[in-house]
Amino acid sequence: MLTAENREQISELINREISRLNPGLPSQTLTLKEAKTLADLAQKKALEIGVPIAVSIADPHGQQILFHRMENALPVSAQLATDKAHTAATFRMTTEELGKLAQPGEMLFGVQANIGGRVVIFGGGIPCCRDGAVIGAIGVSGGTAYQDVQIAERALDLFSN
Repeated sequence: MLTAENREQISELINREISRLNPGLPSQTLTLKEAKTLADLAQKKALEIGVPIAVSIADPHGQQILFHRMENALPVSAQLATDKAHTAATFRMTTEELGKLAQPGEMLFGVQANIGGRVVIFGGGIPCCRDGAVIGAIGVSGGTAYQDVQIAERALDLFSN
């Protein structure tokens, strides 16, 4: 009988083989196991600074892989975390960087009004890269934009190491 762990291992092997046979295809993505690790690392940092958060992990196409909400996180944080991860993955940049490009007079002014209002232009969404390619993104919401960025960056730093 296949267990969830066996399926995860098989999925990873298949993705590696597809990447090897078709190096030009963007088939590399975060696994569910990696997404869980990222969420755990984000929660650890959030607990450390005393901020209840929601965290979303997306694949490189912005589709949610995993969602986790801590007790007492603001209700709005659930949607914001999801949209931050989606934005960071699909725009291939942090939500904070996108926010700078979306200011009046800049080339992406008004972008936040597109894609059904899912585009977030303040901190908390960061792409996750491997070998120079975006393989997913993390979205954190619950504190100030600064705290959300701090939590997401710490999770990615620990994950990368």
